[in-house]
Amino acid sequence: MVLEVTFVQVTSFYTYPFVCFILLPYQTESLEHRYDKFVFVGRRETMGINLNFWSFIFSLGCTLLFFLSGTLKNFFDAYLHVHPLTLTLLLSIVCFYLSLMGMKDVRNLTTLLRGILTMVITLILIISISFILFFGHLLS
Repeated sequence: MVLEVTFVQVTSFYTYPFVCFILLPYQTESLEHRYDKFVFVGRRETMGINLNFWSFIFSLGCTLLFFLSGTLKNFFDAYLHVHPLTLTLLLSIVCFYLSLMGMKDVRNLTTLLRGILTMVITLILIISISFILFFGHLLS
């Protein structure tokens, strides 16, 4: 029995390049090749950016910025000339979009739960900050 190993570079539109090898089927005694069974094993060549993990970290940062926005209001008004809740709203919208993009890299239950938790945290932040800013501008 002879096992032929072929290395292939595979790229996709949405994924990073993979280095894959295909184990072609064995060769029989009569020297005819049988290609009825293929085994495909893939391994990532580069680690890339894990959007699921980083969007979770940024959602925790947005939550911290939300709670610190009252004490940092003078800093934001003096140096950035923008309300801190507006900046937090924009960052949480970006974080929600990144968490949606990060859901394509879900491999196990832990990353799935982290992605869902990230989306829930950012949606709660987006809804509450939008509510605060809408009624704050309405009453002022």
